[in-house]
Amino acid sequence: MEQCITKHLPSPRGDGIMNDLHDAEMDNFHCLKSTQWPTSALPCIQRLVDRGWPSNNVLSNIVRTGCHLVPMGDRSSDKQQLEWRISFSEAETALVCEMNHCQFLCFGFLKIFLQRVINTREEIGGLLCSYIMKTTILWEIIYNRGRWAKQDFLKLFWNCFRRLMSWVRNGYCPDFFIPENNLFFGKIYGRTQRVLLQQLIPLYNEGYRCLPVCNCVGCMSVLLQPNTCSLHTTDIDFYKVTVDLMVIKDEVDTLLSIDDISILFKQITLLEQIQRQNVSYNTSLIAGYFLHLQTQYFLFCSALQIFGNSYSSHNKDNYKSVCKFAKALKRNRFDLLTHDILSAMLFYKLGMHRHALRIALDMRERIQRTYLMYYWTLDLEAYRAAGGEINPVDIMMRRHFLKTLSLHESMCLPELLLEHQSLEDSIEYHPIVFVYFLLFLCHHRLSMHNGADSVLNDLVTLVNNDYRYHIPDKLRGISLEILGICQEMGGYTDEARASYNQVLQEPQCRKFREVTRYRFQNLN
Repeated sequence: MEQCITKHLPSPRGDGIMNDLHDAEMDNFHCLKSTQWPTSALPCIQRLVDRGWPSNNVLSNIVRTGCHLVPMGDRSSDKQQLEWRISFSEAETALVCEMNHCQFLCFGFLKIFLQRVINTREEIGGLLCSYIMKTTILWEIIYNRGRWAKQDFLKLFWNCFRRLMSWVRNGYCPDFFIPENNLFFGKIYGRTQRVLLQQLIPLYNEGYRCLPVCNCVGCMSVLLQPNTCSLHTTDIDFYKVTVDLMVIKDEVDTLLSIDDISILFKQITLLEQIQRQNVSYNTSLIAGYFLHLQTQYFLFCSALQIFGNSYSSHNKDNYKSVCKFAKALKRNRFDLLTHDILSAMLFYKLGMHRHALRIALDMRERIQRTYLMYYWTLDLEAYRAAGGEINPVDIMMRRHFLKTLSLHESMCLPELLLEHQSLEDSIEYHPIVFVYFLLFLCHHRLSMHNGADSVLNDLVTLVNNDYRYHIPDKLRGISLEILGICQEMGGYTDEARASYNQVLQEPQCRKFREVTRYRFQNLN
């Protein structure tokens, strides 16, 4: 019997009594209560004493609580029916409750990182679990006696990830209470270990830059502090600023998918009220970002409704009015490109192609001469070349921050109308791909064929061989679609056919696949 109860594993699931409490599922197991810890777990108590964490009172309660014996054997064992698991679930709960805010934040973000980044491939789903993340953070707390503060969150999170990576490489994850037990036993070895490493190594090599892939605004927002933009010239400060910028994200795109001007106006009014209230710096910053973006889209939609198809470039009053709208868009600038993209789109849709071209050329120049901060990647080399300066977040946003462009059907360019008509939702575009799309369209409409060909070559490189402006997977399909449209307009039928064929292979492009197939079949 003694041999069969020495294993400590995650709380079992599957053969217990399922209980539904307030829509939350849990497993109830009959178990035996033990007021004493097994001998093999006693060194864990000494480690906690040496670490000075948790407090003596809490540690005494943990020891007094003991553990539980659960009738659940190892499924890979021929003695499964005889084996019991030692459960320290009450001790784990007490330790989690004793975590400070930064430690708990690391634990939560590890779980999100697991769900949204690591476990995205079907063949590795389930190899790592929430319990492994909990074990990781507990060991890191034991060995990292330094400061656990929110200002150091990124460094601390990366230490946890590095520890996890080391365990996967070695195929050994020591249980927190009984380190002799390998939590990877029977799961992560051989082929499964290699597949998991193939997923983790690129993330590890990316360093902090892999964190934006998580795409978790809610978790990151708690990091925001007025002092996160301390003016130091270290990479870690650069990423602190990036975390601030990443907070201002998907909620914006949801708002900007609305094309009803009355709703936009109500949202602008609400955001102005928020800014006037006594709120924190970061709440004011986020509200300000929403406000500027909503105002930009409001102005853009208003101009389209006012001028529509009746605009005449020969009417001076009309021309002056459109220019005023463009200036108003620029006054509401809060990132690097959005205001100018909308201005160029406005001029282009009204047939003022030379004005649109001037704006697009200026955008290309700004893109090329500065380092860029985008949700999914950070141009760290250009940042260092620029002297590595750290400015307040709002200034960083105006100078370097790129936002995914989200356009509704009523706002789209005519060349993309088919794609928008096939969807009820707005479509997201990579901002730099869209700038080059505008450049090509303007050159093409102005019969500047050499310029159009030059831009098209740049666009091919950007979409297919990008090394600086990372295009995330979810935007690759629409980027290839844009490339195919440009190639078709430029008379490069074979190249367009190849681009459309690539789109049809992209799993993210199911929603407008019929449109792509239609374009493919109608090529001359």
